[in-house]
Amino acid sequence: MASTPESLDVIFNAGVASSLLFIKLSGELRNIIWRFALIGEHHVCFTRHGVQEPGLLVTCRLIWAEAGGIFYHENNQPPPFVVMATPTHSATETRLAVGKSPLFTKLPGELRNRVWELVVIAESSIPFSTTGATEPDLLFVCHLIRKEAGSIYYGKNSFDVTCDHYDSTPLLLALRKQDLFDAYDAFGIAEPLYVIVSDQPDWTNLMVWVRRVHARLMPAPTIDGPPIRPDQPAVQTLLQMAAGLRGMPWPEAEAVLKWQRLVLAHINEAWGEGTAGDKWAIMGPGGN
Repeated sequence: MASTPESLDVIFNAGVASSLLFIKLSGELRNIIWRFALIGEHHVCFTRHGVQEPGLLVTCRLIWAEAGGIFYHENNQPPPFVVMATPTHSATETRLAVGKSPLFTKLPGELRNRVWELVVIAESSIPFSTTGATEPDLLFVCHLIRKEAGSIYYGKNSFDVTCDHYDSTPLLLALRKQDLFDAYDAFGIAEPLYVIVSDQPDWTNLMVWVRRVHARLMPAPTIDGPPIRPDQPAVQTLLQMAAGLRGMPWPEAEAVLKWQRLVLAHINEAWGEGTAGDKWAIMGPGGN
């Protein structure tokens, strides 16, 4: 059954209410932020169309309920409002309202970042899979908040990146998220990604991973447990070798790197599955 606009509104507001912005940040501190963002030095103009509310007030009903009272009761009294005729605003101006909100024009970036940190930094590592990570509600409020808070979320949290069957796609997605949000400090460093692999070997997936490292699409990662398996150091060595051979064309590097499969198959015979079991079958064409 299709959701009605009313039901969607209830769902959205319930999501915002469960946001750490309301759970962790005290009402007193939120009110300080609202006052800093909404109370101006000039009179607020009221026309026959009403008052043009700041972009902060149109974010969601819960913020409107808290910040609206401050905006309407604490601005320039007396008189609280000046009534005058003004032209209507275009749709483009309305869409830009959030960007012009005092939340961004008056509240210093350092204070906004502190608020974002209280909301989006988790106490423990966050799981990251092929579908990405579960992002906090705050990142869906508007594009500007997503840009600022997303940089903190992906730059200051630790992520457990699970690469099932040695599929490195989740790691590639996590690195791209860090690039997309410019989630790096002044030294170009983000929180490390903790890579966890399943215990099911897959040589085809591993070689895709190796080629991505060789092509500089990702660094050679440190593979974390648990548990630490006997073949894990050999896999780590293979990825580090791929990084060390970046100056060599891929066909030549591949011919060198695929010999490592013999080592892996010696440690865990599952790495040689799909072959006849001898080293030439394991190596495939061009292995001699």
